[in-house]
Amino acid sequence: MTEEFFGHIIGNKEVPSANGETFGVLNPYTNEDYATAALGGEQDAAAAIAAARQAFDEGPWPRMGHAARTKIIYRLTELLRENLEEFAQAESRDMGMSSPGFGRGSLSWFSMRPGPLAGGGRGPRPELSNQSRNAGGAG
Repeated sequence: MTEEFFGHIIGNKEVPSANGETFGVLNPYTNEDYATAALGGEQDAAAAIAAARQAFDEGPWPRMGHAARTKIIYRLTELLRENLEEFAQAESRDMGMSSPGFGRGSLSWFSMRPGPLAGGGRGPRPELSNQSRNAGGAG
């Protein structure tokens, strides 16, 4: 199998770590690395923060209204649906599942909750935050 490489997405470009360091991405089901990823450091974090600041200050998102942001998030959902099989394969491999388990119901659930991401709503629900925090076994 050809090993994939995942870099950092900084300034809308995939880039390796500034220092060239990487780490293996483990498939927990097979207990084997299936990809290599860029291992970020302070330089990478500073570059990402600078790019995010520039995108926020100069980009359209902070000046968009709720309806425009919602439209973009719904379009993202459509794109995920169009590529669901590829996405399901990648997510299943990353989570160590023997077969794709990421269902269409998940996309529907997320697509109906754009409020906090689109600038509306009241933010994350505490019970969901607790689930996410506890899912990895950290208490």
